Amino acid sequence: MEGRPGEPSPTPTIYDVAARSGVSIATVSRVVNGHRAIRDETRERVLQAVRELRFVPNSAARGLSSGLMRVIGLVFARVPSEDDLLELEEETLLFTDSVIRGAELAAQRRGYSLLLHGTGGEKAAGALAALTSKTDGLILTDRVLPERRVSTIARNFPV
Repeated sequence: MEGRPGEPSPTPTIYDVAARSGVSIATVSRVVNGHRAIRDETRERVLQAVRELRFVPNSAARGLSSGLMRVIGLVFARVPSEDDLLELEEETLLFTDSVIRGAELAAQRRGYSLLLHGTGGEKAAGALAALTSKTDGLILTDRVLPERRVSTIARNFPV
């Protein structure tokens, strides 16, 4: 667990745990992810190193190996302008707020995080395309895209 020679690394890595416990990073990964085909002695050595180093698995790295990021994107229509704000407040903002709160609670209960993105008009399609690489699925509120365009995206990505 070293940054510069003689200085501890600020964040311990899976490599640090492997070195401390005398096993491969694959074995550390198996222990951390709860695989059962690990000898009890080895599991305890790895878990001891995890405790001593205060190692916390990197969720981004776990996402790469599992194919899941545990992030859901919620895309909502941004209010067009300040002039329209008062008129649209009850109709749009309160509805969007309720959807966001409900989605966040549901995501949290299932071990997911919620990534919020406000968009509107012609930029919506580009924003959605960018979010597909950062999330496991998307929730779209009303007025983000026309329904025909949503079905096109939904053929290739969970919406």
